[in-house]
Amino acid sequence: MIKTITTVVFFTAIITSVPMGAIAGDDHDSGWGYTGHADPEHWANISKEFALCGKGKEQSPINISGAKTSNLPAIQFDYKPGSLEILNNGHTIQVNHAAGSSITVGGEKYELLQFHFHTPSENIVDGKAFPKEMHLVHKCQRAASSSGRVHQGRC
Repeated sequence: MIKTITTVVFFTAIITSVPMGAIAGDDHDSGWGYTGHADPEHWANISKEFALCGKGKEQSPINISGAKTSNLPAIQFDYKPGSLEILNNGHTIQVNHAAGSSITVGGEKYELLQFHFHTPSENIVDGKAFPKEMHLVHKCQRAASSSGRVHQGRC
């Protein structure tokens, strides 16, 4: 367990000490971005596959504000050591995680798929941006049917 923690700390130290543009590469053109003609206001118009970006009201980037204290169930972490696939997707460094790690929230289990970083932060808190942001991407284990369609409602 100590070796795993050391590896994660070492990996995190490397990622957070290097400018993301130097790692992710500023020369990728994946169509969308955060400034100019490809900024979030224009995502829905970039291509047909991005059309839903124009219909959502709570997608990234968002301003997280008005936080309230609440009595929510604790997140149960079940992260396991596993192989990592590190890739440059043109916007960030994405780290795909091997199957088997998950969290459970309110009785629903979510599998860890990948994590990635943004610099500067993609989202803001009470109007304030931060130097870096990390997203842990999970998938609800019962969200997709055998046809691959995502169910409406809880998870």
